Amino acid sequence: MWIDRLLEFIPGPLDLLLGSLAAVVMLGSVIPIVVSCHGWGWRIGDTRKLFHFLIFSGAGALRYFGSIAMVAVYGSWVALTVLLSVRRGSRSSLFLALARPEDEDARGFNVLLSTLSTALGGVAAHLLLGKLALVSYLVTGCG
Repeated sequence: MWIDRLLEFIPGPLDLLLGSLAAVVMLGSVIPIVVSCHGWGWRIGDTRKLFHFLIFSGAGALRYFGSIAMVAVYGSWVALTVLLSVRRGSRSSLFLALARPEDEDARGFNVLLSTLSTALGGVAAHLLLGKLALVSYLVTGCG
């Protein structure tokens, strides 16, 4: 049973197209919002929470209306965007809006660790719960 659920992550052409389109739309709107809020003096914890809320809401909506493969494509684009922001470090406005200053040298590592744990949690939720895993996306994004 879990093997069948694991195979559901393999995207077809439509999953690639719609998952990528959803990522472009969400990232194209979420990043400017989060970076602007950071620039307006919002605390890092608040801009991180806003980013999580918006990204996880997108994943939940995509899972409700689409396949887990679409969510996997969407999540891959989000993870790649976060990875690139970590690579740029303090030259990236997104990184500055997500990374806690008090983490000092481990800021990038901690952002990557939370991205990896989010991906593994999403896979585990799907393997255990199937389509009901979308509830975990919303709880994680809002919690």
